[in-house]
Formats: sequence, C-alpha cells, structure tokens
Amino acid sequence: MPFRNVTVVRWLLYSLAFLFCCLVQGLVMQHILLRGVFPFLYPAVVAVLAAQEGPFSGTAFGLVAGLVCDLTITGPLPCFYTLLFPLAGLLSGLIAEGLVSAGFLCSLAAVSASFVLVDGARILLLLLSGLGDVSRALMLSLQETALTLVFVLPVHLLFSAIHRKCRDID
Repeated sequence: MPFRNVTVVRWLLYSLAFLFCCLVQGLVMQHILLRGVFPFLYPAVVAVLAAQEGPFSGTAFGLVAGLVCDLTITGPLPCFYTLLFPLAGLLSGLIAEGLVSAGFLCSLAAVSASFVLVDGARILLLLLSGLGDVSRALMLSLQETALTLVFVLPVHLLFSAIHRKCRDID
C-alpha cells in the first residue's frame, strides 16, 4: 500500500480509537468514583499516542483532542484543554524520543508527565483565583492521576496495536 494510504488509514484508526475512548470516558469512567474522583482518559490518550508517534504528531493530535474535550466537558477556563493537550502531546513525544524507550513504561511516564502539566495548570488557576483549597486540589489531582494510571495499559495496547499494524503494512 502506498505511504499516503497507510498514513490515512493509520490516522483514521487512531481517530476511531480516540472516539471509542471518548465513549468509554462518558459511559463508563464517569461512574467509577473513588474518593470523589474518576479516571480522566483524555490526557492519557494524547500521551500514549504521542509516545507512539512522536512530538509533532502528538502535538497535532493533542490540539484536536483538546478541542473535542473542550466541546464535550467543562474545563476551568474556555479552551483550557485546547491549549494544554498540544503541550502534553509535545512533552510526551519528547519523553519517548529522548528519555524512555517506547513501550508500556514510556506510556506510563508520558501519561504521568501529562497529568503533571494539566493538573498543575488547574492548580495554578486555583491558586491565582484564590477560590479554592490548593492542598485539597493537589490531593484530588494525585488521586485522579493514580486512578487513571490503572487504565493506561488498555489504552497503550489499543494504540500500540494500531501503530504496529500500520507499520507492518508500510
């Protein structure tokens, strides 16, 4: 199959996998409450894909995922996820290129870094507004990250299967 067709098929499959993760987030994850938090798959999906595809593709995918996230859920600010997910994709892609070799451990490191970025920005906004308890927000962020890390393996397996299959076709 020509390179252009493989690229189109790969990104179509990634898009379908992302939509599947969106459905799982909305229909399942919202009901898995543990101490007031539930898993948040969106930054995990961005990080795992960026770890597979690199910083440029991760940044572009993060922009699209951020738009979808901002349109479907309420963030602390308008366009909050649209601004942060491309940075999370870039950071995750750079981690995969330079710090940790690709694989499940790389995905865990990338997802952890993405949550530090996204939750750190959320806590910074809370600090600047002076409207909330920062220590409580930090604890909730840590709980959300830990709970989401449990679900990184299925996300990693899904996106690495797509990556591997399209690489084999090429």
